Amino acid sequence: MTAGVTARSPDVNAIIAAVPDRRGAILERLRTVIHAAEPEIIEAAKWRKPSSPLGFATFERHGVVCITIPLKERLRIMFPDGSRLPNPK
Repeated sequence: MTAGVTARSPDVNAIIAAVPDRRGAILERLRTVIHAAEPEIIEAAKWRKPSSPLGFATFERHGVVCITIPLKERLRIMFPDGSRLPNPK
């Protein structure tokens, strides 16, 4: 990917559009922050299932960085390898 170019997935666009309340706005802002912090990040919708047909917005760079899951009243952000990050104290 060319430096300064961010790849925004149409599938993640659909996830954001499906939650037009504050959760969608938070997800869009988080997406912008993630791309600004790591221009080489790759986003995709993964783990589609009947209860979540659009899947979850997933951000990857040498593995999964974070996963966002819109819930009924909130937005869950998971960091699968968060325990491996150094504690900034």
